[in-house]
Amino acid sequence: MTNFKSDFVTVGKVVGVWGLQGFLKVFPLSDNIERFSKGSMVHLDETPMMIQSIRYSGKIILVKFDLIDNRTKAEQKRGTLLQVPSSQLLKLPDHTYYYHDILGCSVYDETGQLWGLVTQILKMKSNDVYVVERDGDKDLLIPADRGIILNIDSQSLKIIIRRPSEWLI
Repeated sequence: MTNFKSDFVTVGKVVGVWGLQGFLKVFPLSDNIERFSKGSMVHLDETPMMIQSIRYSGKIILVKFDLIDNRTKAEQKRGTLLQVPSSQLLKLPDHTYYYHDILGCSVYDETGQLWGLVTQILKMKSNDVYVVERDGDKDLLIPADRGIILNIDSQSLKIIIRRPSEWLI
């Protein structure tokens, strides 16, 4: 079983490099775009680095870090995840969760039957869909809908849903 909980949260991924000065092309995985501002600290390969400069290019952010000063060093970071300590995350409103709070949760129905473990979250137009991996059976896809999900307890890693026979077609 994969352990999804960590002291760090992924906020972006290095998808390429730009120029000779060591800029990284970063695909943001965070709704809080301000975390990529000049002077902010993020971790690459568990090494804290300060953002020196930032440019926006469509959905990609061009980021220059203090410890990466040339293209060769930048190329070595391709594919690296940008992370921040989970203690730096903003507090969310009630009944709103970060993906890392949901991933790894066991899913039970209201009768206590275990359905599996959330291993992936699909971002759809209308709402997210939780992919629940089940032993010896096909994955169960659960819409993140308050009519289906009765309770989420991210501290005990437990999600309670209505019985799938009530909503699954």
